[in-house]
Amino acid sequence: KVSKLGILPHQIRGFFSTFSSVLVQGPAFNQCTACSSRIIDKVRDEGFPTLLRIFNDPDYLESLAGLDELKTDTDLCDFDEDW
Repeated sequence: KVSKLGILPHQIRGFFSTFSSVLVQGPAFNQCTACSSRIIDKVRDEGFPTLLRIFNDPDYLESLAGLDELKTDTDLCDFDEDW
């Protein structure tokens, strides 16, 4: 996505051996802490108070994005460790 300031990538991978960088692109992640609809909608609806809470509460952004639910669901999975 291009903004008024140009592209704003989520990731930039750098390589010291060649002094080069690559902009990584992939499918959107529903629980992204930067661009998920939950985050965008909350900031648009409530503005600065939401940002202030994100800055002051280390767990709020993960909760708002749904990463806490994802972690809980993952912890509940029964993985067979005998490969």
